[in-house]
Parts: sequence; structure tokens; C-alpha cells
Amino acid sequence: MRFLMWGAMPLGGLAGGLLGEWLGGYGAFAAGVATLGLSYLAVVTAPRLGRTRSG
Repeated sequence: MRFLMWGAMPLGGLAGGLLGEWLGGYGAFAAGVATLGLSYLAVVTAPRLGRTRSG
């Protein structure tokens, strides 16, 4: 798990730098906020998706 987390950090830094170059500071910040919001939505809805409906 630690390997995956620390290994993803350089990729995130690269993606953040590219977004900062293309969109500017505010655009990169807005993209980060949107990504965090989507990840929160995925965590909240995941338990509901796993349940099956019994008829």
C-alpha cells in the first residue's frame, strides 16, 4: 500500500504542474477541488452500489 501511495505522488505532482501551466493557478485549484468532490462521491456511493435488492 505504501508503495502505491508514494509511487503515485510524483505522477500527481506532474499532473498538477501540467494543469497549472495550461489552466493557471485558479484553474488547477478548481480541477483539484472537482477531483476531490468526485472521489468523495465515489466513496459515499460505493456501499450502496454493492448491495443487492431482494425482491
